[in-house]
Amino acid sequence: MLAHQGLITDIDRDSILQGLDEIERKIEGDLFEWRTDRENVHMNIKAALTDLIGEPAKKLHTARSRNDQVATDFRLWCRDAIDTIIVKIKHLQMALVQLAFNNNEDLIVPGYYTHFQRAQPVLLQHVLLTYVEQLERDAGRYIDCRERINFLSPRSLCFGCNWSAY
Repeated sequence: MLAHQGLITDIDRDSILQGLDEIERKIEGDLFEWRTDRENVHMNIKAALTDLIGEPAKKLHTARSRNDQVATDFRLWCRDAIDTIIVKIKHLQMALVQLAFNNNEDLIVPGYYTHFQRAQPVLLQHVLLTYVEQLERDAGRYIDCRERINFLSPRSLCFGCNWSAY
């Protein structure tokens, strides 16, 4: 963005991106040295980037406060977490569908309880498939929340996915 807006050169942009890629590899490989004398994650990465590429690293946070960085990091973390949850929901749905149709077609189970008494008998398939539908609605809520994360202010980001509205 900084290079696109003309605030840094393309050469500085490329140096910064290559340096950040190297730092990411070190973090993922558990080779990055986290120093406690540096205030937070951002200071650790900025210092490591400065050690790696020199002067261009100092331009990395042009027009960005530390609060902006934290809000952006939190946004990205939330989006990644939502993506992971949605995949897990889909896997659970597939497992429930398989369970419903693999040798359980005629299995009768007690229905849900009403007034502390068993309800009418129902097919296990029907019970399992109701959970599939409920999970589909949950996945839709997460997808909606993920979209709104991109536009919420930092404070409302934490509270922006109002589940009680559903």
